[in-house]
This record gives sequence, structure tokens and C-alpha cells, in this order.
Amino acid sequence: MKFSGNFDDNGAAQILSARQGKSGLTTTLQFDSADETVTGSVTDAGFVAQIKAYRNVFSPSYPALDYEGKYKVVVPGATGVATVDALGNVTFLGTLTNGTGVSQASAVSRDGYWPFYLQRSGANETFWSWNQFTNGAVRSLPGLPSDY
Repeated sequence: MKFSGNFDDNGAAQILSARQGKSGLTTTLQFDSADETVTGSVTDAGFVAQIKAYRNVFSPSYPALDYEGKYKVVVPGATGVATVDALGNVTFLGTLTNGTGVSQASAVSRDGYWPFYLQRSGANETFWSWNQFTNGAVRSLPGLPSDY
């Protein structure tokens, strides 16, 4: 589903999205220029999903020197390697405990945050968390991983 809208002078936006055969979605966003983040939620009559987004700030003239490298990642249900390039792109290649190969691509924020999300193909199982690169290591932040 695609949607578009504009932030007002206070950095707020609300977007209403119709869905065929389902209740509509309300997306509420707040832009914080000091932190370079967007927070908010998506909701309908039955659920609320929180949103947190960080601006991708890295470029050839402002490389991700503090995060660039390879990191071994061991989390319940998966192991692998996260690689961060000079542009702040994060690539995770790993294996689930059942032997299934998985991959994920994202970007690291200015403060080292990395959103991690895996969905097992053809299954209602997901694994997600916010992680943060600190002092050459990956620190997992609270999330709600499911079991693989």
C-alpha cells in the first residue's frame, strides 16, 4: 500500500488510507528535526503499530566510519554476520536454527541504530528487533521476537 501526505509547520502529519473490504488505516507521524527521526503509529479498529524511523545520513562525503565492518550476530533463533559498508548499508546473512538461510538489508542510523526484521517465507513467523552498534559490538534492544 502506498500513501502520501505532507508534514505541517509543526512537523505533524496524519494520513487516512482506505482498504478494500477492511477498515481504513490512520497513520500519524511526527518529525523531529533535532533528532532527525520520525515517530508515530498506524492504526485501525483492531490494532496499533508503532513507527520509529531514523534519517539515513551517510554518504561518500560523510561515511559510516564508526560502524563500518563485519559483526557476528547471535540471537535466539538465528546466527549470522551483519556487514556495514561505508554508506551505512547493513546486510545480514544468517541461518535459522532449522537450517534455513535468511538475509536482510537495512541501514544504520547516525546513532548506530539498525532495524532488524526477518519473516520466514510462507509462514506467519517473524523476528524483529532494534539493535545498536556500540564500541564495535551489536547490542540488542527490546523487541518481540517470535520463535522459529
